[in-house]
Amino acid sequence: MSEQRDLQDREMPGERERILYGLSKRTDSDIARLVKNAADTLEGLRALTKIFPEESMPAKKAVICGRCKKECDPWIPSDDVCREEHPYSKCSTEWDKSKKSWDHCRRCGKDFNLDGYHSLGKRGRNDPKDEGPFCYETKLLMYLRMRVLVELDNSDY
Repeated sequence: MSEQRDLQDREMPGERERILYGLSKRTDSDIARLVKNAADTLEGLRALTKIFPEESMPAKKAVICGRCKKECDPWIPSDDVCREEHPYSKCSTEWDKSKKSWDHCRRCGKDFNLDGYHSLGKRGRNDPKDEGPFCYETKLLMYLRMRVLVELDNSDY
């Protein structure tokens, strides 16, 4: 690592410090905007392809999720999860006496948004547990594989 730093100092004196200082003073959105603007020129695009090789930033391979109907790219980690929030029309607020409440989804049967329950305090055996804000959540790639297997199973082969 120190060999690389020595090489950088010899070939490009002061540039490492300039770039690190600039990155430390800018917000993430500013940096993202600078990177996107760099893609507008040929030289900028060439520089970006060196920084982001295809392994770390692959080409678009989007598919439509059969469950939520959204376009997603299962090869991008942030797109790898299919989620549906609890529909407002299927949720109701439940009460235990006057100080404890939670929301209950009639669609999936989960309880969430607990109010008045303490995570570290004494909890009763029948107290609801917060099961999260999503009615449905799964790894998209797993869902796509299952769907392909079902389609193959229903085919004439």
